[in-house]
Amino acid sequence: MKRMAACILIATATTVLCGSHVSPQQTPHHEFVVHTRRYAFEPARLEVHQGDLVRITVRTEDIPHSFVVDALRISKKATIDRSVTFELFADRAGVYPYYCNLMLEDGCRNMTGQLVVLPEETVSR
Repeated sequence: MKRMAACILIATATTVLCGSHVSPQQTPHHEFVVHTRRYAFEPARLEVHQGDLVRITVRTEDIPHSFVVDALRISKKATIDRSVTFELFADRAGVYPYYCNLMLEDGCRNMTGQLVVLPEETVSR
């Protein structure tokens, strides 16, 4: 099977990473709601498998916070009156740290978490 070059499509609230001819409609779908509050993400660890389509909604319960994954070029901001939802296709295994890059309060720089994408060979579906 011939692989396509990796591509990144960023739309209004959607980020899709793709690396092969796999159709996201044919992959498992995981949904997470990540709550942000002074000064933590809940949950602070999201675990999926390579090839999964993942939908993440970020909600804040106090002040604006962001959800940033540098390696995947994801940067989303949630406010009390506006949560943000985006999708990604987990095409590369690895551990991707996420954090809040807003500095409204000193504690924001301590907000960290991990998106863990397990390799395909660990998947038993």
